[in-house]
Amino acid sequence: MRRPLRVAAVGATVTAVGIALSGPAWAHVEVSGTDATQGGYGMLTFRVPTESDTASTTDVLVTLPDDQPIISVSTQPKPGWTA
Repeated sequence: MRRPLRVAAVGATVTAVGIALSGPAWAHVEVSGTDATQGGYGMLTFRVPTESDTASTTDVLVTLPDDQPIISVSTQPKPGWTA
């Protein structure tokens, strides 16, 4: 009788830890762009392909470095997305 209780307790603990540690999915992001020169302009395109017909990308976060001055950044409007 003690063994089934122990197995159930271990199973519940493993499940709880798995749920607690699960976070957002990290996607494979493709970045392509034109060659930019120092002091010039360049354009980057970010693509986040999904691997399932039922999956969708809901957020893309781009972090720019603080130690490299970037004079201008702009986005191209896409329906359903905000910049």
